[in-house]
Amino acid sequence: VKEDYVLFERYLDRFIAATPPGIRREGCLWRGFGRYWLGDLEGCNDHLRRAGELSAPGNAWGRPFVRWLKAFIHYDRGELELSREHNEAWQDDFVKAFPAQRHYYQAFHDFLSGLLELKAGRVDRAAKVAAEMEASYKEMPAYRKDWVPFFIKFLRAELALKAGSPEKAVALFREATPFRPEG
Repeated sequence: VKEDYVLFERYLDRFIAATPPGIRREGCLWRGFGRYWLGDLEGCNDHLRRAGELSAPGNAWGRPFVRWLKAFIHYDRGELELSREHNEAWQDDFVKAFPAQRHYYQAFHDFLSGLLELKAGRVDRAAKVAAEMEASYKEMPAYRKDWVPFFIKFLRAELALKAGSPEKAVALFREATPFRPEG
């Protein structure tokens, strides 16, 4: 379905129709994300609202994950305050539900916080967030370190771009990409 959004949506619609509510939520999340890619903010919000409604009671990450996705959508749209609000809300919910993974979720939160600082022109604050992420990474349990180096290097690459060093940014990003095909 490479860049065939109509086919992608058809598959998601079939997935949503055939799965129970807890799993159906996943289809609604993807459908909302796809609608956003296509520039349909209303359709995006409808699917994300539905995903939140389908979050099973006792599922501690369903609704917070919707807020996490909304935080990135608002960031992308330049709606920095709304992005910050969603970023704070999802992170608090995840840490309450999964206290042992506090450092991991803190890194997800801090990644977007650093990007928000950078987009707001506060380069020093963004650099401080990156440094704090690196320090926290050292304390993180090994089983939860998968995405954190990517976030740190991505933020460092954005800082390098802002400083006028595109070569350094490209090098950092190439190091950071966690799932790059070989060759």
